Amino acid sequence: MIRPAGPEGWEALAREARAGNAEAVEALAESLYPPLVNFARRSLGDPGAADDVAQETVVRVVTNLRRYRPGTRFRSWVYRIALNLCRNRATRHRHVTSDGVPEEAVALLPGRERSAGPETLAAERDEAARVRRALRELPEPFREVVTLRLWQGLSFAEISESLGVPEGTLKSRMHHAVRKLRDILGVAPEAVAGPGTAGPAGPIGRGSGA
Repeated sequence: MIRPAGPEGWEALAREARAGNAEAVEALAESLYPPLVNFARRSLGDPGAADDVAQETVVRVVTNLRRYRPGTRFRSWVYRIALNLCRNRATRHRHVTSDGVPEEAVALLPGRERSAGPETLAAERDEAARVRRALRELPEPFREVVTLRLWQGLSFAEISESLGVPEGTLKSRMHHAVRKLRDILGVAPEAVAGPGTAGPAGPIGRGSGA
């Protein structure tokens, strides 16, 4: 029995599915849906629309597997389909979601000390909500690169393939997006010791391409 896999296993499942393995098709669909619905929720802010986008993306991926070019990163191809569908729904009303945000994004807020207890958990929920609201205020090109980089964990190379935008442009967008988020959140640049100031090794650093 073929089991669902994480993003690193999607391409192997796709090869099996293209060869006509029905179990691989099912496993691929099950593997794709959770991260795609999370991505769509970040992009649209509407759980219902996100579910529709995720399901339609899975259907398009599965039915168009023979059009996929092996020379292209499979994950980039999948997210390019999802991005196009999200853009088609971008004018719909956005709702606040109840999901958490990545630690790298919440780290934009200063003065955070991790500890146990209900007060800390409540504070972290409030911080996550602030970051979500700030993210929705970003221009769409900035919001896309932040969402793909932090929430979905794509490399700049993968994002470049998904969006058809040079890596250098994406890194610049990420840099400006972080500055914009700090402005929206009311965080002084020198007060933040987060991923935006981590340098080339950090997930947001201008030199981070992996």
